[in-house]
Amino acid sequence: MKRIHWIALLCLHFICLTACQADDPPIAYPDDEPPIIVQTPVLAGQLDTSMAVHENPNAHVVFISFDSLNQFANGVDSIDLDQDGQVDLDIQLRMVNPDSIYLIGQYYTSPQYTLHARPGWKLAYQVERVPMGMGAFMELEWAEKLALNDTVDTVTKWDSLTSLWRMIPFWGNYGPWYLDRSTTFLGVMQERATFNRYGWIEVESPSISRIVLRRWALKN
Repeated sequence: MKRIHWIALLCLHFICLTACQADDPPIAYPDDEPPIIVQTPVLAGQLDTSMAVHENPNAHVVFISFDSLNQFANGVDSIDLDQDGQVDLDIQLRMVNPDSIYLIGQYYTSPQYTLHARPGWKLAYQVERVPMGMGAFMELEWAEKLALNDTVDTVTKWDSLTSLWRMIPFWGNYGPWYLDRSTTFLGVMQERATFNRYGWIEVESPSISRIVLRRWALKN
C-alpha cells in the first residue's frame, strides 16, 4: 500500500513540474543571439578585406576617331565592374576639331564625356545651379567628384546617366572634371534586393580627351 502511495506522489510531482515548465518562457542563452554585423563605411580610394579590387592594366583610355569631314570625333567603351562577363558601364567621349568649334550647338553636337550605367547600377551625381541672368537659374547635373577618403555609401543622389564634363556654349561651367589634372573618384552603386553594394572608380584626368579609369573596387 505504501509503495502505491509513493508512486502516486511521484506521478503527481512529475505532472506539476511539467506544467510549471510549460508556462515558463524559453531561456535565451548568449549563443542563441544573432551575431551583430558591423558594416564598415566605403571610403573612396581605400581598400579593406571586404572589397574586391580590379586593376586596369590598359588604363582604360577611350580612343576616338574623327568623321569623314574631320569635324567631330567619337569614342565608345564599356566596363564590366563586377567581372561577371556582363557590361555594367558604358562610356561615350565626343570631341570637336578646333577648326569646327563654330558647329557646337545643341546637346548632341557638343563635346562631352558621358557615363551610362546599365540596369542594376547607379552613379553618384551632384547638382549645380548656374545663374542665367535676371534672377533665373539652371540646374546642371554632373558626376559627383569624390576626394580620397570621402564616404561613398552616404551619397544621397544616384542616377544611371551622368557626365564628367559637357562643353555647351553659354553655360559658363563645363563641369567639375573639366581640365582637372588631379586624381579623384567616382561613386558607384549596385542595386540589390537585400542591400546595395557600393564602390568607387579611380579617375585620372591628364586631359579632357585622355581621362583614365585606372581601377575600381566594390564592397563584397
